[in-house]
Order: sequence, then structure tokens, then C-alpha cells
Amino acid sequence: MYRSKFWAFTLVLVTAIWGWSFVAKHNFEGMAASCLNSWLFLLGGASLLPFALNSLLRIGRKDWLVGVAAGGVLFVAFAFQTTGIQLTSPSNAGFITGLAVVFTPLILYFVSGEKTSALQLAGAVIALAGLGLLGGCGCRAGVATPHPKLTATDGCGPADAGC
Repeated sequence: MYRSKFWAFTLVLVTAIWGWSFVAKHNFEGMAASCLNSWLFLLGGASLLPFALNSLLRIGRKDWLVGVAAGGVLFVAFAFQTTGIQLTSPSNAGFITGLAVVFTPLILYFVSGEKTSALQLAGAVIALAGLGLLGGCGCRAGVATPHPKLTATDGCGPADAGC
């Protein structure tokens, strides 16, 4: 039981650090997205190296090539995301990035043909509603709409948007 609580806490901690990065990336205006991501990837890789060294020594050439290709695609995706984050507010960046939770079941369906279960669909709808609330959506005529006066320094939630 202790081990599962430790990993649950670690997952929450990683999620918090990841979420805070949306705000922190606004302070790196003079640094290019590729430079910032290079440092993030380097630090992330160095922190995982002690746990993965044994496995890295045993993988073959094909796995290395696939890993490098996947890492390159991921690096480019992060560069686009980081550039976008620097150009918008943290709440908008978090909302757009959080849409991955909503789109994942759809992508899974189109890529593998796996149908979305009712629970997955409910989870995606709840996640979308939560993203709207955290992103500072206002309530107008019962429809959640982005609140135009909400900025990165304002509060984030329906109370701040006038709901």
C-alpha cells in the first residue's frame, strides 16, 4: 500500500510541476522554444538515466532508430507547444493542451477502430467541462464561453468570470 501511495503522490507532483510550467514558460520570453525544450529534455533524460541505463544497454539498433525518430517528433511537437504557450495566456495554453484528454478517445477510434465506451465518453465530457471551468469560461445563457476580460493575472474560475 505504501508503494502505491508513493507513486500516486509522485504522479500528482509531476502533474503539478507540468501545470506550473505553463506559467513559468511566460518568463522565458528571450529564450527560443527549441533552447528551452533542449534544456527540459536534457534535464528530464538525465533524471531518468539512472533508472533506464540497464534497459538502454540492451536495446538493439532498430529500437534506437525508432526511439530517436519518436523523440524527434516529440521535440518538434513540444517546440510548437512552447511557442504557442509563449504567445497566449497560461489558462488558454492549459485549456488547449488539456484537450488531449478529450481528443484521445477520438484519435484512438480513427487510428485503431476501437470504439469509445460510455465511461470514456463521460470522462471526456467531464474533462472538457473541467477544462472550461479552470480556463476561466464565463456563463452566458447557460453556455460556457471564454471570458474576454480574464487575463493570466486574474483568478481562474467561474466565480472570477461572473457566473
